[in-house]
Amino acid sequence: VQGTAADIIKVAMVDLAPRLRPLGADMIMQVHDELVFDVDEDRVDVVAALAADRMVAAYDLEPPLEVGVKAGERWGRVELLEKRVGSRADENPVSDATCAKLYNLHRPAMEKGK
Repeated sequence: VQGTAADIIKVAMVDLAPRLRPLGADMIMQVHDELVFDVDEDRVDVVAALAADRMVAAYDLEPPLEVGVKAGERWGRVELLEKRVGSRADENPVSDATCAKLYNLHRPAMEKGK
């Protein structure tokens, strides 16, 4: 199972990379089964939906993969945007188990200290 999770996240990464460029977003790292992105604030919703959709679509499973999307300015300050099971949104809270985290690292230097 652990090897399969690694394969699935790699498929999602390969699928996502070219789709992020036109949006001005960067996939900056993978941490276990999480993908971390650098995204301008005005594009968070678009990139979040794309990342969740492509992570779920990476491998067809029954029950479908569950993906949570969080966003925030820093690693420790992310908030849940939504949880997706398959391509259906779900309002239940999600753990950090499978998650796309989106950050805006291009904020002006004075705001980064906040």
